Amino acid sequence: MSTRACEALASFESYILKGPDAARFLQGQCTADLESLPTGATRFAAHCNPKGRVISLFLVARLADDQFALRFPKDIADTAVAALQKYLVFSKATLSALNAQGFMCFEPSLPQTATPPLFVHHYGPALHEFWLPAEAANPPSADRGKLWHLALIERGIVTLQSQWIEKWLPQELNLDQYGAVSFKKGCYTGQEVIARLHYKGKLKKHLRFGYVDGPASIAQSLWDEDSGKRCGEIIDAVPVPDTDRSALLALADDDAVEQNRCVTDVESRIKIEWQALSYAIP
Repeated sequence: MSTRACEALASFESYILKGPDAARFLQGQCTADLESLPTGATRFAAHCNPKGRVISLFLVARLADDQFALRFPKDIADTAVAALQKYLVFSKATLSALNAQGFMCFEPSLPQTATPPLFVHHYGPALHEFWLPAEAANPPSADRGKLWHLALIERGIVTLQSQWIEKWLPQELNLDQYGAVSFKKGCYTGQEVIARLHYKGKLKKHLRFGYVDGPASIAQSLWDEDSGKRCGEIIDAVPVPDTDRSALLALADDDAVEQNRCVTDVESRIKIEWQALSYAIP
């Protein structure tokens, strides 16, 4: 396989869930509708605690009727798997590591491989994530500036870090805007809180994508340049290669964003250049 147009996803690892209760288990634990997911299809989903706070956000691929691949960021994988295992003991299914290597492809078509990918997720016409059996994959390529991370941020998809475990509701991460939450499926852990916010609540802050001059760091506060009050927090960030800028996802007050008052520092007044997302913000 040529990796000229690909970048190894060394910051992720995958697991396989299999058994006669696999689909039913995921349906009862995760925010997305996974029981109806066709074989070969993929979807993002979250696993939440009973208070509706996100423990993990991951990509799911249905490999067969009773087999699913779950792709987690390495930073949260141990916690994510342990949280699922706690409930899995009551089901006829097992969750174990999948010996595979992931890649991000930045071309319209996937590279030719001797072994077919285990699963593929299409983000757009020139961005695809695919996973190969480890024995069929080339060694991970050198760091290319984490182009995969930039590509996900530009699409409004958070790579959840360990400090955010059990902090955010799915709607605060826009998970309901790109199919990672279903409000038509049955009950799942945290569903009551999540549904109440959807039907009866109203968020006054949303996850936004933007660029800023200079560095940006996870958990960095944003400030309202008029009031001097905190108006948001950076949830995910990465340097933009070959520039002195950063791309970021921030949970920010709607009013401050719409009035263009968000800055990274009240004194320097470095503003965020907010960009449109590929999905709508309610």
